[in-house]
Amino acid sequence: MDYQLYNLLILLLVILFILGFVTIVMWFKKKEREFKANLLLSALEKGLTIDPELFRSDKQSKLVSKYILLALLVCGTGVSLYAVINFAITIIDSVNQGCFNLGLLAGCVVILGIGASLLLGYFKGKKMLQE
Repeated sequence: MDYQLYNLLILLLVILFILGFVTIVMWFKKKEREFKANLLLSALEKGLTIDPELFRSDKQSKLVSKYILLALLVCGTGVSLYAVINFAITIIDSVNQGCFNLGLLAGCVVILGIGASLLLGYFKGKKMLQE
């Protein structure tokens, strides 16, 4: 197997693992919100009172969000750095061989786009968390 293809597959697996982790955390948070909303609706239908402390935003939720943002920052920076280094190596290797491998260059651009989208998610998430 080609060395660069092997690196690309490993990078894609790491990205999928990270995105899977973020998706699972967000899914659990969504389920928790749905549970609280259903609890509130059923209590309102029955005329019961509920402790308002249950619905206050807790510090643990913000802490999880900060960890997710940190993971986005680290992964986005790492993936982008990997793409830039791989792009430079591909350019240097192509100049030495005398022909450009457009497939590898396109792969580097795609990986750079993934890294940029992770960084964009970090900055947008940070802005949303501050509001």
